[in-house]
Amino acid sequence: MKHLILWEDPHGHLAFPALAAGRDGAILLFCRRARDPRWAIPEGLNAVGWLSHWDPRSCITFGTIKNIDDHIEEKPDNVGIVPIDPDYADQDASLLRLSDGSLLLCSFGWYPFTSGSTSFTAPPSTTESLTSHGTAGTLQLTSFICWGAFTLATRDEGITWSPRNAFPPLNPNEQTRSLQNRGATRGTLVERNGTVMGLAYALGAGGKYGAHVFRITHGGDCEWGASLSMPEDIGNGSLLEPSLVATDEGDLIAFFRTSKIDDRIVSARSTDSGATFGEWTSHQAVGHPCMPLRLRDGRIAIAYGYRQKPYGIRLRVMKSDGRNLDDAKEIILRDDGRGADLGYPWMLELDDGRILVAYYWISEDYRRRIEATIIEPETFAG
Repeated sequence: MKHLILWEDPHGHLAFPALAAGRDGAILLFCRRARDPRWAIPEGLNAVGWLSHWDPRSCITFGTIKNIDDHIEEKPDNVGIVPIDPDYADQDASLLRLSDGSLLLCSFGWYPFTSGSTSFTAPPSTTESLTSHGTAGTLQLTSFICWGAFTLATRDEGITWSPRNAFPPLNPNEQTRSLQNRGATRGTLVERNGTVMGLAYALGAGGKYGAHVFRITHGGDCEWGASLSMPEDIGNGSLLEPSLVATDEGDLIAFFRTSKIDDRIVSARSTDSGATFGEWTSHQAVGHPCMPLRLRDGRIAIAYGYRQKPYGIRLRVMKSDGRNLDDAKEIILRDDGRGADLGYPWMLELDDGRILVAYYWISEDYRRRIEATIIEPETFAG
């Protein structure tokens, strides 16, 4: 195994990567960029306490890695930003290369608003550089509510993008002056017969999150399908950040991050193209969250962040029917994490059969950056 730093930003807090095969053997890398303010007054900000995944100016940024074996710059080429909406801050990207060659991006946003303030005094060592702005004052505190999921697409590898298509409200009859519940997304999608299928997650009754099937046509319109909640015989927790994968046999398997059941992965299976889901299973594998990938030989790899000590990234490779997650060998890719705030892996099978696993990681100075592990085929041989 080989570990790489794919993207590091001295002013940025990078997380939630997603990968797609690009043109001429290149790899497209997307991630969420929030600001890391410690560069401005480093002596005055705690290494961890001032980092947040919620930033009013967070966006989805992307770049191209021309040759993964020669990537030593710790930053991709042709860096760009997915066009923003001024009303909300973008979060996790999920990608799917469509049958027509275009690249679909699915994400969600947080709506920021000022919710208070706190006093702030800069340390003496930074007084001179901050004189024009004053060294004491008030920091505005920001809170967020979920804006909801959306999609957009590119046919030219990110040079131009389609308009954003917001998901419809889960409950269109809901009478409210506030933002309607449109769900959030982070996970793999599936295309069948010109329609994209995936699962969003949203807060529901009893303070628990459930999952909701959605379908997107090539025109970009989204329709909601079945709603899923954790079965009582599994637990009283939430279903979060679901991913969807198709088996060679034609079934669809949904894998969920969970709460209140010791962080175990839960899966459910559909044999009718996502109209219904059954065969619920609570696995012994623990992941935050997990990402499945059907390999060219039909087997299904699943990678996940491991947020218990020793912190790191792990992977298993299941048979083609995806029924043996707990029996599949657990491969430890990393066990040297500096804390639990890491993971969200995204995989790509390379042309030579190796698997590239990208994830966000805690650097030596506690910044969040995008790292990756390349796995040789013999490591996960069947």
